[in-house]
Parts: sequence; structure tokens; C-alpha cells
Amino acid sequence: MQAALGKALTKLIDEFNATHPRYKIVQTAIANYSSLQQKTTAAVASGQPPVLTQAYENWVANYMLGNLLTPIEKFVKDPSMGLSQSEINDFFPIMWKDGYMPDGKMWMMPFNKSVEVMYYNIEMLKEAGFDHPPRTWDEFATMCKALTKPDGSQWGASLGMSSSDAIVDVWYAMVYEWGGRVLTDDYRNVLFDKDPNALAPVKLLNELYKNGYMHFTNGYDYQSDFGNKKCAFIFGSVVGYTYVDQAVGGRFKWAQAPIPAGPKGQYTTLSGANVVIFGNRYDAQTVKGAWEFVKWFTSPYQTARWSIDTAYLPVRKSALDLPLLKDFIANHPERRAGFDELPNALIEPVTKEWTQAYVDIGAELQKIFLQKISPEDGYKELSIKLRSYIH
Repeated sequence: MQAALGKALTKLIDEFNATHPRYKIVQTAIANYSSLQQKTTAAVASGQPPVLTQAYENWVANYMLGNLLTPIEKFVKDPSMGLSQSEINDFFPIMWKDGYMPDGKMWMMPFNKSVEVMYYNIEMLKEAGFDHPPRTWDEFATMCKALTKPDGSQWGASLGMSSSDAIVDVWYAMVYEWGGRVLTDDYRNVLFDKDPNALAPVKLLNELYKNGYMHFTNGYDYQSDFGNKKCAFIFGSVVGYTYVDQAVGGRFKWAQAPIPAGPKGQYTTLSGANVVIFGNRYDAQTVKGAWEFVKWFTSPYQTARWSIDTAYLPVRKSALDLPLLKDFIANHPERRAGFDELPNALIEPVTKEWTQAYVDIGAELQKIFLQKISPEDGYKELSIKLRSYIH
């Protein structure tokens, strides 16, 4: 983690070390998640993994092959240092569930968890005659059209490929919002192309792109578009709050809102890394220190502080009842959307194949929205590619 997020993590580590003199957590800063995955994979291959690290679900599927990773449930259930049932029940269910792999074991503990939201320019909507953000995708399309200027200086929304690849996460949620599913529950069969309803959201977005009501962006250009008032809507993780705030620079009022709803309801995707412990490689005291740190930073008070400092969501329900977080949310209603969306959050596939699938889905959506292939043919092409390794 870098910048403000890295500083917030350093502050937590320093405080833990100061209050737990038996242990010492040594932080290694990595620039981004891609680098973290590469370095951890190489370390596992060499038999020298870190004691504790952040990891996405589909990464863990590969880490498990090295026989160095310890299921987190071993620590959770430990009679002397584990968690009580009331403590377990205090975690948000979707986040706790996210720690499980297809083998039925809990390998991960939730840490920096987030959901996808829509960011919107309050003032641009008001000037166009709208007093609320779009609650449905039909409203979203109507607003995008109304906000687009003929001279091309302003359009409704910017959404494309970035390091967070929000376009894949938004697509995943939209498939469910139209009543479809991406894969079967066991993640072994592709479903999205078999349901005609699942094509509808892509066709809706494609029409907006084709007519200039939405612009396809690369990198973090979508944040620049939003900050420069070229568009009224962008999509991203709740943790992008800090970067959006920097892009806006206090020039206008803005807020987060839930992803618009489709015909079958409103959904979002759960994002952010969990933490894992490579306990089979290190001595008992070292491993115990790692677990004590995990317990400490997922406690209600610490996760509330983490949420305030970083814009990630707290992992414990009782954190929302603490005065410091209740007061913060009351004073920052623009950050409420992520909390409201949690009951409707989806967990994306936790298999190693999803790493490649995520890339392939993003690439195919890019082809569709850049008008290089029709939505129908794009879906056919994508389904064939995914079925070549998901089965």
C-alpha cells in the first residue's frame, strides 16, 4: 500500500508493536497488488513466503498448492487464542464467507474490504434538473443523455479499464441485476451466455458508449474526467474516495451512491484483499504473533479507525455502533453508499482460473464498447475462451 493507505497501515503496525512488546511486525511496502502477487508467488515457489500477507481469493487458490499456507480457521478455532462465537458473529457475513475456498475450509481473514459504488457530481445533476442520483439503469441512461453536450465537452459517464478494472466488477453485478449468473456455484461451468437477460446490460451500456453518452477511458483518466467536470458519473471502489477527492480538489460537491438497480434488483461486488498466514513455514511464536496482529486489527475499534482513515469498510458490525464511526458517517453522508450496499454484495469466483477470466472479460468488454465487435458476437467469443479453461 502506498500514499495515505500505506501511512494508515504503518500507523496500525507501529501501535501494535508499541502495545505488544512480545512481537514485532515488520512491514514491507509493495507498490500495487500486481507486484504483491508476483513477489508472493515467487516467494512461495522458493519456500520463503512472508509470515503474513494480503491476498485476493483467486491468488490463494495457487498459494494453497505450496503446502506452506495455514487455514485461518486453525487459529479461529484455537481454544486458547481463537475467536468466540459472538466475535465470529460480529463479522459481516459476506466478508466472513469470503474467507472460504471451494474445499470448505476458511483460509483467509477479511481486512481491507470494499464494494463498488457510483460517484456522482451533485451540482451537475442539479443543473440538469435532477435532485437525486440514478436509482436504476434506466434512470442512469436518461441522465447520461441529458448531461451530454452536443459539442463533446461534457458527457454522462466515464468507465473503462484501470488498475481496479471497475468495468469487470460493474458488469458482474449487472448480470445478476438482470437475473443472470456468470458461473455455476461450483465455478466449473460458464452460464452468462446461456441467459438472454445477461446480454441486456451489455447492450444497454454499449448504446450509451456508441452514442457518446459514456466515454471509455484507460488508467485513471476517469478520475480526471470527473474532477474536471467532463462527466457526472464514474464507478469504482469505495476506497477510491481519497483519489476522487484529490481529483475534485474541492471544486464541487460530490458523493457516492449505490450501483443502479436492474430489473431483478440491486447488486454490487465485494472487493479488496484478505490476509493469510504462511504458518507451516515458521516457528510457533512467530505464527502466534502474526495471528495476534490479525485479531487486533480486525477488532471493532481498530477496524473502525481503519475505515475512517482509508475509506475501506469495517469488517465488524459492532464497529458501526462505536461513537467515532457513527459520528464520522453522520458528518460524511457522501460515504454512506458502501455501507448500504453490503447486504447486496456478491463474491466473485475464488478459483485460480478467475485470475485469467477477469483479464479476458475486461478485454472482451473493451472490444465491445470500443465498437470492434457486437455484444452478441463478443459474448460468444468470450464464452468460448472462458470454457477453454473453466470446466
